[in-house]
Amino acid sequence: MGRGTKRFVQVVERLNEAGGILAQAGLFALFLIVCWEVLTRYLLRDPSVFSAEVSEYLMVLLTFASAGLIMKDGRHVRVEVVVARLGRRGRALAGIFSQGVVLLICAILMVEGTKSTYLAFISNYRSTSLLNFPLWIPYSLVPLGALLLGLQSVAMVIKEMAELGCRRS
Repeated sequence: MGRGTKRFVQVVERLNEAGGILAQAGLFALFLIVCWEVLTRYLLRDPSVFSAEVSEYLMVLLTFASAGLIMKDGRHVRVEVVVARLGRRGRALAGIFSQGVVLLICAILMVEGTKSTYLAFISNYRSTSLLNFPLWIPYSLVPLGALLLGLQSVAMVIKEMAELGCRRS
């Protein structure tokens, strides 16, 4: 692997680690909001008006900010019935193929998510709750998370190809 590609892989992995940290912060915020909701609803008998909506936005953050990190760490759900029977080269090629599928899905999410985000932004879409939250913010998490996942997928293809190249020598 060349210096430039190695640097690219490092930058992508750091970006996804930052996304993972952001997701962890979001998970902690979600924990606090749920605790607050339980406290206000059952002890004070006065439920909060924001907790359900903010919890939904945080779930979108958790899903899309952490997807690349989960891919990097190999923690996505996989069905390895066929792949387990392949040799090293076959597994590497299957990995490259599956990353291609991931890239296709990420491209669709980025294009369509960007369209939705842009429409929500220019139309000033807001939530119908008392928060009146601008919806382009949670919508933007979809294309951004897909971008991180797609970059991680490219980084994994680079690693697989470098591994294949090393085995040939």
